[in-house]
Amino acid sequence: MRFKFRYCVLALLLASQVGVAQKLDTPDDFGEIKNGYVEVVPLSKTTTSEAELNSSLQRFNHQKQHGWIEVSEEEVDYFDQHFTADNPMAKGSESMVDVIENLSFDPMDLSGSVLANAELVRAIPAGGFVNGGWTGLVRTMRDPVLGDVVLVEYDYVKAGSHIKVSKETVDHELAGKPVMHFVWRSPKSSYSEIRWFTKNKDITLMVRGEIESVTMRKAKSAQAGQKEQIVEELKIQSSLL
Repeated sequence: MRFKFRYCVLALLLASQVGVAQKLDTPDDFGEIKNGYVEVVPLSKTTTSEAELNSSLQRFNHQKQHGWIEVSEEEVDYFDQHFTADNPMAKGSESMVDVIENLSFDPMDLSGSVLANAELVRAIPAGGFVNGGWTGLVRTMRDPVLGDVVLVEYDYVKAGSHIKVSKETVDHELAGKPVMHFVWRSPKSSYSEIRWFTKNKDITLMVRGEIESVTMRKAKSAQAGQKEQIVEELKIQSSLL
């Protein structure tokens, strides 16, 4: 089942960089850490075996050529788990006020973004615990246009994380940082996963259905002989920066 959205965005995320905090207990700090950073490297430097490398390359190439990757129902179910009440990923607060005081960073203000009208289902602190607060936040929302949305932000600088991004997965750049895009499609459903970076945050947007990547839009435009530039391709990302 395929869905179309007027918002064109990007990003790809093979595995989440953010661990979900299951409760708001105050753990021990990680102690003094160095600032984190993002590095773009060849895929061969991020995988441990030739089999994993070949499998990942096949997936990436299929995404860039066809705009989606075929996966199992279990893999697509990862998105749905955020909305399942009895799942650990669905446990959190229905109010941002209750969560903000447990964070070590300032979460994004969505009031001026395309998610301004999204209704918060729950907010969950995530990442690591540094300087008295969590370094990540997972927001599960329902938007009148985009539908079910999961927004993850992670302050990789404060967390001291060294994030390696495979250059084969990069769709394009935004403000000098890599942007990645995947559409995960099973026989029954699908969701899009878009990931990009700011000077200190690792941001992932997951949306039920399929959002076409910039790479696919440009390919279609070239095939059709169109000369106009793709102006609206960064609506979601740019509004959240």
